Amino acid sequence: MRETASRITWKGTVARRHEVGDLLQSPGDTVMVARGRPRLIIMLCPCGCGENIVINVDENAGPAWSVFTDGANPSQLTLYPSIWRDTGCGSHFIVWEGRILGVRQRRASLTIEPSIMIRVDNSLSLRGRHFSEVANELSENPWTVLWACRHLVHEGKALEGPDEGVFSLSAPRSNPHGGLRE
Repeated sequence: MRETASRITWKGTVARRHEVGDLLQSPGDTVMVARGRPRLIIMLCPCGCGENIVINVDENAGPAWSVFTDGANPSQLTLYPSIWRDTGCGSHFIVWEGRILGVRQRRASLTIEPSIMIRVDNSLSLRGRHFSEVANELSENPWTVLWACRHLVHEGKALEGPDEGVFSLSAPRSNPHGGLRE
């Protein structure tokens, strides 16, 4: 059985792609290529297949993933959307706060900060909103907001659907500024 990774291992930042070289040794090893701004994330596939995954994070170079990280702790990196290899091993996974989560992996044990739960709950309405819109509004990473929304559904405070990823309040509630939330 080949070695797999459940977390990224931050190996640093380089100026050019060819400088990544021997930094990627084990599944989940991750390097950023940055020249003035982040350009690429290169990761050794966490499934253990041995392939490098090159992830564009520079919007000026075409469609790009969003990067969320605490500059002081890049090992807590979050990437959005998910990474889905359509060649080779076909891995499909999420990088959330440094963890590598298989898309089909059960997330019931993930802990969301109570303050984020409250902010997400306060951002939902009866009309429904996509979790990525709520994440942008709250300046939070989308995966955290998605799982907060799903937790609110589990608690009976919110509803999902019929469009996946769109959440609404399950019943009218008071607005902190007066009246009911729409």
